[in-house]
Amino acid sequence: MPVSTTEKMPFGLSFDIGYRRFGTCFYERNEQEFTILYWSRKDFGVDPRHPDFDHCFARFMFKLFLLLDTLTFGQDVTNVLIERQVFRNPKARLIQTKLMNVLNQFKDREVRGIRTGIRKVTTVHANSKRSWYKRQALEFKIKRGRAGYDARKKAAVTATEMLLPGSSLASWKKAGAVADLADCLVQALAFEFCLKKNNKKMK
Repeated sequence: MPVSTTEKMPFGLSFDIGYRRFGTCFYERNEQEFTILYWSRKDFGVDPRHPDFDHCFARFMFKLFLLLDTLTFGQDVTNVLIERQVFRNPKARLIQTKLMNVLNQFKDREVRGIRTGIRKVTTVHANSKRSWYKRQALEFKIKRGRAGYDARKKAAVTATEMLLPGSSLASWKKAGAVADLADCLVQALAFEFCLKKNNKKMK
């Protein structure tokens, strides 16, 4: 979706958390348009229970922000979105905590020569994607909790298929891990276009 304005626009970063990989969507937007700048699934290579996890994970995140720094020309990332992990999934909760610790290092300061700063880190409930589906007049039957996991993944994939133009759709499917990429994209769309007015409630 091309952007037709030359005004400075806010950048955002949306994560779909996995045990060893992140779905990552980096984007910019104005009031009505949304442009994907970087969209990939990245492997940080170490199980969270590994003794070297903290070091490897931090290195992975610094490399990611080096890339983002080149895309933003040193401008701040306005919002970083992380899907809120449930208490019954302690491994994912651990990764969420580690991720937030690293992200907070980038708030309002330069780290190892990286100029890109972060203004706000927000955790977003998985059910927030329903607001985007409603905006797009899409109806999915999704149960809450663990029983609805597969249906939530399928819904995000279906919504993404309807959104992307042909060439982008082919690239997305070729990349693999389509559900992870769809999740982080739909999470970003839901937050930016449906939930921002209520983001004080999402802490």
